[in-house]
Amino acid sequence: MTMNFKRIISNFINRADRKVAVTKVFFVLSTGRCGTKYLSNLLNLASNAVVLHEPPPGGERINPIAYELYVKNKERFNQMRVSDFSVLEKHGNIYQSIDADIFGDCYNSFYPFAIAFYHFFREKGINIQFIHLVRHPFDCCSSILRAEGQHGIEKMENFGIRANLISQSNDHAEIASDVWISINHVISYQTKYIETLSPGTTKLVHIENMNKVDNIIDLFNWLKLVLPDTDQIKQVVQDESDDIKHSHQLRLDEIGIPKVTNDDLNTIREKTAPLLKTYSY
Repeated sequence: MTMNFKRIISNFINRADRKVAVTKVFFVLSTGRCGTKYLSNLLNLASNAVVLHEPPPGGERINPIAYELYVKNKERFNQMRVSDFSVLEKHGNIYQSIDADIFGDCYNSFYPFAIAFYHFFREKGINIQFIHLVRHPFDCCSSILRAEGQHGIEKMENFGIRANLISQSNDHAEIASDVWISINHVISYQTKYIETLSPGTTKLVHIENMNKVDNIIDLFNWLKLVLPDTDQIKQVVQDESDDIKHSHQLRLDEIGIPKVTNDDLNTIREKTAPLLKTYSY
């Protein structure tokens, strides 16, 4: 057990001594395979917050429904509410069990429900913010392809956890690229929509920048999280254990998943390179 993991446990014990109603929630919206576990551990250093990586129940079964609405009926997509899905309602109410001022949720399977969550929490008088977490597509798509392609991990194999409408291709490198492109497009659409309702509520974050203390402090300040000691931040940044970070490529090596080929990498680059400037790369 790492020192940082012990500190997180200690924080939970300390929080148990005080009952504080959640006054703000934030969601980390992403494609997955982009550092949400690491980010959740970083932000969990704040003494006034509880940040969970993937709190159940997940939204894998309902996000294809939402994605289809996004593709076919934007007006209906904008009108989706948490009460439309029992799983979404259960997930939305996790905050009720949190004993901290701020609750952070990093479950990537809820990427199409930002607008629904925005209305859900605002109607309750709870402030809400959204982080659009992005990982460089060349790296992210490679991880998606290895973990979820034809040689992927069990239920994820052949992109089994992804909405069918995300890609019409039979080429797995193209599908992985389409996953990155399509999900980030949905997230961007929602954050732009939410910004028209409440400016300053959303923030684009590159996971690659979250290894620099100054950038981490900026994010803490934006979320109004209590800053930990700089040494604590550096400890998490430098910690390579699986308790803190999911090293996707290393884990896939360990279970014998074939590496991405040069042809696959070229396909990923060709598909995603035109969008690099869109996401400030």
